[in-house]
Amino acid sequence: MAIRLGPVLQFRGCTGSTWRFSALIVTDIGDDIPPLKTVSPLQQGNTVHLADIPFSNPRYRAWRMELSAAPGSGVVTFELAGRRYPVHIPAVGQAPKMAYVSCNGFSDPKLMKSVTHPNANWSRMRSQHDEQGYHLLLMGGDQVYSDSIWGKVSALKGWLEKSVDQRQKVKLATAALNQIDSFFAELYIERWAQQEPAAMLAAVPTVMMWDDHDIMDGWGSYPEKLHGSDVHKGIFAAARRYFHLFQQQLKDGGNEFHPASIDGTMNLQFAGLGNVSILALDLRSERQPKPMQIIAPDSWDKIYAWLEGWQPQTAHEPEPQHLLILSSIPLAYLDLSYLESLLQTLPGQQELEDDLLDHWRSEAHRQERLRFIHRLFDLATEKHCRITLLSGDVHVGAYAVIESQLARHREQGKALYQLVSSGVVHPVPPALVRYVLESVAGREELVEKDIRARQLPLTRKGNYLLGQRNWLSIEPDEEAQKGRLWCKWYQEDEDEPICKVINWRE
Repeated sequence: MAIRLGPVLQFRGCTGSTWRFSALIVTDIGDDIPPLKTVSPLQQGNTVHLADIPFSNPRYRAWRMELSAAPGSGVVTFELAGRRYPVHIPAVGQAPKMAYVSCNGFSDPKLMKSVTHPNANWSRMRSQHDEQGYHLLLMGGDQVYSDSIWGKVSALKGWLEKSVDQRQKVKLATAALNQIDSFFAELYIERWAQQEPAAMLAAVPTVMMWDDHDIMDGWGSYPEKLHGSDVHKGIFAAARRYFHLFQQQLKDGGNEFHPASIDGTMNLQFAGLGNVSILALDLRSERQPKPMQIIAPDSWDKIYAWLEGWQPQTAHEPEPQHLLILSSIPLAYLDLSYLESLLQTLPGQQELEDDLLDHWRSEAHRQERLRFIHRLFDLATEKHCRITLLSGDVHVGAYAVIESQLARHREQGKALYQLVSSGVVHPVPPALVRYVLESVAGREELVEKDIRARQLPLTRKGNYLLGQRNWLSIEPDEEAQKGRLWCKWYQEDEDEPICKVINWRE
C-alpha cells in the first residue's frame, strides 16, 4: 500500500462543542484505504471515497477522513500508516493562531534557477508551528501553478503562439481533454507531496481559496473570444473539478458543498472562532469579461446576506470580533491604471493586460470594488468590528489601510486594514521592477470623496514593499478582551519578523 499524497488536513468549521476537520488521502487505485486510528479525545467520523483520478484514466483513489474534537482538547493525535500526527485545537472561546500563505509555486520554470531552496519558507513555518502550535493554515490562492500546462500537454503546444482568432477556433478532442485532466491530477500530487509543504499540510487544518494560477494565468481577464474558447473552457472545467477535490475535499459529481459554503456558492465562512471570524471570497469561479465582473450579483447578495446576519458576539467572547476576509487580489494596491490605459491603445491583447485587468483597481472593476468597500465600512460600523483583508498574488509583502471620513462611519468603521503576503515559494519581481513599484507605492488613492487608501511603511527602513519571499503569522492577543492581532511577516533570510498590530479599537 502506497500513500501518494496526504494526509492533507482541512478545517470544516466549528460549533460551541465541536471543532471539525478532515484528512485527504490519495492512494494507488488498487490499494485499500490505510487504517486511521484516533487517540481520545479526537473522534473519527465518516470515511468518504471522493474520486478515482485522473478521471479519464484512473490510477489513484482519493479519500476524505472526517475528524472532530471539542474546543479546549489541546493537542489531539491520530495515527495513519504507522505514523502519528498531532493537531492543535484552540481552547474554548480562544481565537486560533493562524499562518497565511499564497503563491506556492513558479509561474515559469526558469524562475526555479533563481531560488536555492524553493521550500525554505515552508520549513521555517513548520519550525514555528512546532514552537507555538498553529490552529489554522490559511491559503489565499495559487496553491498550485498550472503554467507548465502549455508545455506538458502536447495538444496545447503552440496554441499561445496563434492569433486570438486562430486560438478561438481550436477545438479540443477527447484525447486533449484527457491530457488536461491527467495534468491537473499529477500537478496537485507532485506539488503537495513535496516534503516541506507536506509537513505543514499534515499538521495544520487548512482553509483554501483558489486564484488564477490554480486554473491558468489571468483566468477571467481575457477577451470574450478567448474566455469562451474551447481551450479556456476545457482548462477551467478540469481545474474546477480538481479544486473541488483537493482544495475543498468534496466528492466528485457536483452534488456536495463545503460545510462552510455560503448558500451553495464557493465562498466560505467560518464564524465563532473566539473573537475572530473568516470570510474567504471566491474571486475566480464567476469572473468574466462580459459582462465584466469578479463575483456575480447573485453571489454578492448571498455574501452580504451572511454578513448582515453575522453575529460578532459569542457566549464566550462578549467583545466584538475581528472579521478576516481572504481576498486573493489586494483590494488596496498600487495604481497601475496608467500602464493599463497605455496597453489598451496598442493593437491586440498585450502580455501584461490580463494581469492588470485582474486587479480590483482596474477601471473595469472600480464600481464593483467601490460597492464592496462601502458595504465593509457600513458593516464595521454596524457590528462594531474590525475588518482586515488578507491578500497575496503580487509576489511582494505589503500593508495598507482604506480610511473613511464619512459621517455615518464611526469607531472601527473608519479604517479597513489589508495585509499582503506573497509569495511563500514564488520569487519576488526583479530589482528594477521592485524599484519602480516602490517609487509609486507612497501615493495616496482617492477612492471616492471622503474615502482614501494608502500603503503604509512596512520595513524597518521605511519601505512599503517586502522584497523577499515571505509568509504571515496572525496571532491573537492572549488577553481576548484587548482584541489585538499580532501580525508578523516572516521573510526569507531574515532572523526576526516584521510585526504590526491590528487593534480592535484605534
